[in-house]
Amino acid sequence: MIGNGLKNFFRNLKYIFTPLGVLALGVVMGFCVLGPACSAAVRGLVADVKTIADSVSVDFPALKDAVVAAVRALDWSQPIEAVSTVLRKEWLTKTLNGCVQSMLPGSESVSDKIVTAVDTAAAHVVAGMAVFIFFVLLSLAGGYMLTKFLVRRDVARRGIGKFFLAACIDSLLSTAFIVALTLLHALWAPGAVILGVAAVLLAGAAALLEAYLLHARRSIPLKKVVNGKNVALLYASGLIICCIAVAFFLLLCAVCNAVVAIFLGIPLAEITLTVLGLNAESYVLDVVRKAQVTPAEA
Repeated sequence: MIGNGLKNFFRNLKYIFTPLGVLALGVVMGFCVLGPACSAAVRGLVADVKTIADSVSVDFPALKDAVVAAVRALDWSQPIEAVSTVLRKEWLTKTLNGCVQSMLPGSESVSDKIVTAVDTAAAHVVAGMAVFIFFVLLSLAGGYMLTKFLVRRDVARRGIGKFFLAACIDSLLSTAFIVALTLLHALWAPGAVILGVAAVLLAGAAALLEAYLLHARRSIPLKKVVNGKNVALLYASGLIICCIAVAFFLLLCAVCNAVVAIFLGIPLAEITLTVLGLNAESYVLDVVRKAQVTPAEA
């Protein structure tokens, strides 16, 4: 079980460039919207400021450089926090307003109008950020689905019939759990918590049962697949794979900067989750193949 899981993990690392490429495509598409939105916002802000203060000359490149310098001044060693700061409208408004005010000394009389113009520009930037995030999330979902398709094709291929059978089994198990959780909570509130913990512990048995029903119900006895030893080995396999994936990510953080580590760590996490979800089916298929080998063939 453990060896089979590790083999699946390392063998399917070859697909890491698939989610990475889809993510890169999403980032590029997002920047294709975000870049023009930011440029248009800054140009609109410059035009508004010129309208408000006709006697003052505002240099668009200088204003853009000032905004870029403010963005670069953030602590990008913690990219998630830096990005969340940039996404906040308050930070954008404060930064743009500060840059404009520095270019318009003695402009207190038009301060309110400038703040309104800055708010408008910041709103456009935030809208561009929202579209950028949408494309990134879409690329993450698309990359995960494509990676899962490729890994499943190598590890545990399913036909249409088994796809619908798996959907039915998942629905029945989920419905049974929800009904049991609701009834137990109505009868005894702490029982819902106990059932939730038990469900986590029984998830491995459920995965093996589903894999057996999909691939081995006519080939080998149920007890050969669904037993305490195999459940424990399935959990152990998953734990070892997760530890290896985390070690890879920490190595990336040590060798590369945090942005590159996160950019490579996301595809690694997608492959890890996909392999963990398919290990039970892979194991059952391996047991079935071994059971079908005759002594002469062995």
